[in-house]
Amino acid sequence: SADGNLIDYFNSIARDDDSLGFTLGAVAKAGGIEAFKTVAGRVTKGKITYNYPSWQTAESEAGELRGVIDGVTYDLEKWDKSRGESADVAEASRQMERVAGENGFYYVAGLSRQLSKKAENVTAAAKYADIYNIHDHSYFKTRNWAGYVKFIHDQAALAKAGNPNVAIEILVSTNQSGYTASEILNQVIIPSLDVADRVTIYTFGGGRGAMEMMKELVAMMRPE
Repeated sequence: SADGNLIDYFNSIARDDDSLGFTLGAVAKAGGIEAFKTVAGRVTKGKITYNYPSWQTAESEAGELRGVIDGVTYDLEKWDKSRGESADVAEASRQMERVAGENGFYYVAGLSRQLSKKAENVTAAAKYADIYNIHDHSYFKTRNWAGYVKFIHDQAALAKAGNPNVAIEILVSTNQSGYTASEILNQVIIPSLDVADRVTIYTFGGGRGAMEMMKELVAMMRPE
């Protein structure tokens, strides 16, 4: 989840359409909904997105977060936190679209590596989303940049087949060692710009090193 240092940094560089993401558990970590509202209130630029693994969990909190967050990311996986929703990706995505729409949130769909292997899952998830997030952390562990770029293009084509109007967001990770910000920019982001509308930088669990690499990457992307 975004801590105080990350919030301060985000406020210093964010544009109107940039989004700061809070992971599942940020409400509990803050000490409840009211305490989380105080944390979220520190974000003075851009937008706030909250990551949910279940539309049912999102629905249970959405009313209280209306006016606090701007969007929801659906992290649908085959795990207990998704509450069995991955059994029907199309229905799950449709339900999250409903929850988002009823509360005035934009909706970012994302699938686990396992679920994204099936083309019909990708098209179904993207069909109801405003943004489709493409991610697979395994490519960062192996530094298989060419493989990740191909994966991004393949997934983007599937997402657009399901929803021609969906925006494509690609994830890059700075929370692992063995590569540089320059590698991420030149070997992943730039070769994917023909399909990517947005880039999200994943720092969760990476500590100070992840934060510093993220700042370096942002400075390269926005040299002004």
